[in-house]
Amino acid sequence: MELDKRGWSRDSTLKPASLVILIDEYDAPLTKCIGNPTLFEDVRRLMRSFFRMLQENDRILRFFFMTGITGGLTDLFPELHHLEDISRKPAYGTLIGFTEEEIEANFGACLESAQSALRMSREELMESLRGYYGGYSFDNKASTHVFCPWSVLNFLKYPERGFRNYWFESGGRPAILMKLLAHAGPLSFAEAKRIPLSEAGAARTKDDIRPEALLEQAGYLTIRAVTADGSALIGYPNKEVSISMAELYAGELLRGKPLEGPEEPMLSETLRDGAVEPELPAVYYSRDFGRSVSDLKRS
Repeated sequence: MELDKRGWSRDSTLKPASLVILIDEYDAPLTKCIGNPTLFEDVRRLMRSFFRMLQENDRILRFFFMTGITGGLTDLFPELHHLEDISRKPAYGTLIGFTEEEIEANFGACLESAQSALRMSREELMESLRGYYGGYSFDNKASTHVFCPWSVLNFLKYPERGFRNYWFESGGRPAILMKLLAHAGPLSFAEAKRIPLSEAGAARTKDDIRPEALLEQAGYLTIRAVTADGSALIGYPNKEVSISMAELYAGELLRGKPLEGPEEPMLSETLRDGAVEPELPAVYYSRDFGRSVSDLKRS
């Protein structure tokens, strides 16, 4: 195979519509450069050369699919103006999650094992699954709802462990989110917040990062409902995310310090174990860190 000076193939034998390209988290190299404009532009130029190469050879592409947590794609990469953004289209609303019907139809034996391990009825089990891992809506009508596949699969594999925060533990901490938390105060979305539907998922990589849009794109918030006036009500989708967000905030604000004295447990450990209910965000987002964990739990 002949390569050009950039290391790319000059092989002209590839048949038209023969190549499938899948890119996950296309913006990861860029989000790691937020706060460093020079490096950001260097990385963007390198990525533009890659996308330009794809554009110039689109005759051999059969299918191209790319994911990311930020918008403004064509602003950053004009070479991709021909791509179709399906992020908010109802027809694709269940593409990246399990529906409840899919779970019941395909994991019957696993659900029975979980019922036995946790001594729960099927109705109780499904209600708990919805509360911990469901609630996501990815379409602009909020007409479809899905479960987090990673969390559901891990729960069904180890039901005896109970309802753990599998998605967060697996690395649900995008670099751009952590950079945002380093500069922004605690945000509470336990109560649905109304924003223009056009802003949902409209986070940009470089200049205008909206906290609520960024959190929605990253999976920490979801569209709960769409109102008649074109507003989106966004909030936490489930308990796994609300507890995980509390842990993120606590870790950033406390930097691993105990709340009060060496005898007190770490706040992040308390949240991870579920000792503080996620329905009390005003408590575990409080800046009054002089109070003990036991006092917080009694609030």
